Amino acid sequence: MVRFQGFRHFIRTFSRRQGIVVCFVVAFVLLGVLLAVRSQAATYVASSEAEAGAVKAPAVMVEDPNASQGKAVRFGVSAPPGGRTVAVSTAAQLKSALSVAKPGDIITMADGTYSGQFVATASGTVTAPITLKGTRSAIIDGGSLSSGYTLHLGTRNSTSKVSYWRLEGFSLTGGQKGIMLDNVQHSVIDNVGVHDIGHEGIHLRNHSSDNAVSNSTVTKTGRSTQAYGEGIYIGSAHSNWGANSQGKPDRSDRNRIINNSISQTAAENVDIKEGTFDGILSGNKLDGTGMCADTSKSCNFADSLVDVKGSRWLVEGNTGSNMRVTWNSGTAENDAMQNHRISQASAEQSGLNNTFRANTITNVAGYGFNIQSNSTGTAVRCDNTVDSGAKGLSNVACTQ
Repeated sequence: MVRFQGFRHFIRTFSRRQGIVVCFVVAFVLLGVLLAVRSQAATYVASSEAEAGAVKAPAVMVEDPNASQGKAVRFGVSAPPGGRTVAVSTAAQLKSALSVAKPGDIITMADGTYSGQFVATASGTVTAPITLKGTRSAIIDGGSLSSGYTLHLGTRNSTSKVSYWRLEGFSLTGGQKGIMLDNVQHSVIDNVGVHDIGHEGIHLRNHSSDNAVSNSTVTKTGRSTQAYGEGIYIGSAHSNWGANSQGKPDRSDRNRIINNSISQTAAENVDIKEGTFDGILSGNKLDGTGMCADTSKSCNFADSLVDVKGSRWLVEGNTGSNMRVTWNSGTAENDAMQNHRISQASAEQSGLNNTFRANTITNVAGYGFNIQSNSTGTAVRCDNTVDSGAKGLSNVACTQ
């Protein structure tokens, strides 16, 4: 009897162990089947086409012009975390991508010409900016030099902010204005080429703050009206605050203009307007060749490479050359850099506490630095250099 009970105990123990083993085997087989199905599905996603654009995430829809009269799409790589990679090759695709852009999107432009004027009002985030990129052979052409913005982020005179964009690598031409930022925050314009524009090349206005324009080339601006042909323009003149910044001083603050090449601008290479604060203009190559070239027309007092009317700006490490304009019967100041104090009471603290240091100036007819009186706190450091052809380093004493 004892032996029989021992045998029954053995059978029960063995059965429990065998059941556990069987469960493990079944689970392993099921896992293998699931992995196989997933692999086949992934292979299908990588190679299939869907008609009429019926595709779901995480695949990326890219138009394939060689399939189904351009109405089919091919599946691309999975979208990056927080956004999509959107490849465009036509103006219509670019307009569409900009109109539905979401945080984290990377819009890539194929080489070619995108004719038209383009607008975006969506915002990215600090961890998922929206990127528009292409090579210099991807060209946005705004058409007529007398009207419109070739690429416009934001809305004129609007309180709605647009934030966290990156514009990288491509070219712009045509249009009355090249790149316009209205109430844009925390965005970057890097390594773009802007040329042959009706008025200014790049303009940051309507409280556009904490942005950077870097490593870019701006040339041949003011092709329709030389008086408005600034290369890079920050803020708005006080007379335009009603139309551009809700009647308030245009506080386009803390913007950085760094390592750009600016030349052949019909007006100033860089114009920094009253009401802007705490910006940096550094490491830029500035060239006045071609400024105010048409002596029969107004140049709107453009007689310097850089005109600073804002306050607490740092202007350092720039190189400036070829400032010899002849408009206004040859009486233009022809200074490399000027600091102006706007007297209107509404122009809040214009021209105060700016610093010019470590800049190098060559071939300039006037002063290296011309500082208007009553520009309290503005300093020209003695480490700036100006060649012997100028009137001198500055109209005020330099400081160490």
